[in-house]
Amino acid sequence: MNRKHVAFVSAAAGLAAVAAVALSARAKTSAAAVAKVTAFPAVTAAEVKTVRSAPREEITGALNPAKELKMGFEVGGRLARIVVKKGAKVSEGQLIAQLDPEMVDAQVLQAEAAARAAEAQAA
Repeated sequence: MNRKHVAFVSAAAGLAAVAAVALSARAKTSAAAVAKVTAFPAVTAAEVKTVRSAPREEITGALNPAKELKMGFEVGGRLARIVVKKGAKVSEGQLIAQLDPEMVDAQVLQAEAAARAAEAQAA
């Protein structure tokens, strides 16, 4: 054997020895870690106590329906009655709500009086 070959073989043997020591140390560390994991943690038992809670919870927010239709009247006025209940199904042309005719009648009388006054001034 020549010198290069001997040097190469001895270097390889040294590296193999270092690797064996490193693997042995790692195996011991892994075994200790496994032993720590399998050990049971300390547990304490708590005394059971009865607790009173509020019969209701108050929360602030808004609930919006899945389907909503905003509607109104062509003229202003006071709502006299609502015919259907909230959430009821309605069909086309069905009466839903009715305005108080008192305000509308007063507006008609006022418009007629203004028209007569204008005719009197024109004559």
